[in-house]
Amino acid sequence: MPPKGKQQGKLTLEDFELDDEGRVLRCPAGQAPMETSVADVRIQVLFDSAVCGGCPHKNRCPAAAVGRRERRWQYTHDRVRQRARRLQDASDEFLGQYRWRAGVEATVSRFRHQMGMAHLRVRGMAAVTYVAMLRALGLNIHRVAAYRAAIG
Repeated sequence: MPPKGKQQGKLTLEDFELDDEGRVLRCPAGQAPMETSVADVRIQVLFDSAVCGGCPHKNRCPAAAVGRRERRWQYTHDRVRQRARRLQDASDEFLGQYRWRAGVEATVSRFRHQMGMAHLRVRGMAAVTYVAMLRALGLNIHRVAAYRAAIG
């Protein structure tokens, strides 16, 4: 899910270069902030309005004008953690591991809903195991039949 700013065409925290503590080092245009302050709740970044005046990203920038000389942007530590998670989720390593999940979830969902495993009409471990095995066998037969029909 993209951050809110992406949906509105604005720059987001993912577009900025940050250090390990979540402070902005450079904006997407390559400018360093004049000042950065870190508090318990939020991080505040101040950019020079003179530098931002000719920036090609000015209309999309989240930093708002405060007075004539500076532009301020505030964000929370939670947003820094979300940014780190989004960047990790976009990595090739994560996508390689995560790609199997959709197939497993689809299998479990079909087993539960199509084969009626959500509500069993039997009690006891032996009876439940027996019914689960038969229904898993039935699901596999359905899949083989669909595969054979698809290939001709």
